[in-house]
Amino acid sequence: MYGVEAVTPAKVNLCSAKIATFALPQNERLMVEHLDLLEEYREAATIRLAEYQQKLARRYNRDVKMRGFGAGDLVLWKAMGNMRDTDAGKLAPTWEGPYRVTAIAGAFILNTINSSRGTAGQ
Repeated sequence: MYGVEAVTPAKVNLCSAKIATFALPQNERLMVEHLDLLEEYREAATIRLAEYQQKLARRYNRDVKMRGFGAGDLVLWKAMGNMRDTDAGKLAPTWEGPYRVTAIAGAFILNTINSSRGTAGQ
């Protein structure tokens, strides 16, 4: 391995076509044109996003079966978050009840079957 060294020239002239054809006045003009169109691009993106969200909601809600409740019906209450019994861990019951629907006034007025204490829910 004697006498062979890799030497790079001090100035390497490697440039892409984009750099070779760059013109500052043309670049400034194109930047101004793109800034003028920026609001249109944002509006088009907002419209596409709204259409996508509507399509997604239609697909998600397609298989939903609406279930109405009336006064006197028996229902279960879903125990969520801090409403669950923390001592039981992950084996705590997911549903509480049964409750009886006594009235509907924007929300359901629920009473437990054993007592007359009312609970509002939706």
